[in-house]
Amino acid sequence: MGSTLTVATAFATWVVVTVLHEAVSTTEAPISVLAVCAAQPAGGMPSVNQFHATVTEGDGGQGAAILDGEVAERSAGETARDRLASHAAQEGTSSTALLDQLIIEGVEQRDYPGVVFRGPAHDRRAALAGGPDVWEVIARLQELDGPEEERISLLAEESELHPRLIRLALGYAAEHPDDVLARIERNRAMADRSRATSRQRQELLR
Repeated sequence: MGSTLTVATAFATWVVVTVLHEAVSTTEAPISVLAVCAAQPAGGMPSVNQFHATVTEGDGGQGAAILDGEVAERSAGETARDRLASHAAQEGTSSTALLDQLIIEGVEQRDYPGVVFRGPAHDRRAALAGGPDVWEVIARLQELDGPEEERISLLAEESELHPRLIRLALGYAAEHPDDVLARIERNRAMADRSRATSRQRQELLR
């Protein structure tokens, strides 16, 4: 990426900005400057206590909120890199692969608030928070008749999903059709095999 931030540094920045956001979320002051990266040795990863947040007070004044001992204590001995490596080991993948996954999913969740990701690292799937997977929503919409809004209304009535969430799933699927349609086809193939196996068992018992 040339002179741009490395992926690892970008991830570290995201982690620290999240901590900073939590640290000031109980105040009425919005963050005006999210994070400042301290100088690092080549290939190094900035630690949490090397970031500052600038907070703009509600009356228009400006104050500085510096990560203090409480945050440093909370993160002591466990840097973002250590946590990433630990999670990667649990998932049976590499830190680099997990980092890429986190970045991609983070962007998707910003683009589609209400969409989350489930499943193991090798088979992540989009879903509605507290609801079904996106592919399940689309599969059911395909089975219903009528124009788009009519199908959405029918699905909302039978599933108690809010129409807004159904449209959210539809919007996500429209941008990621290959993944969603592939999951629908795999599920239908599995269902067909299950029915065939069931019929064969019944034949054996006659």
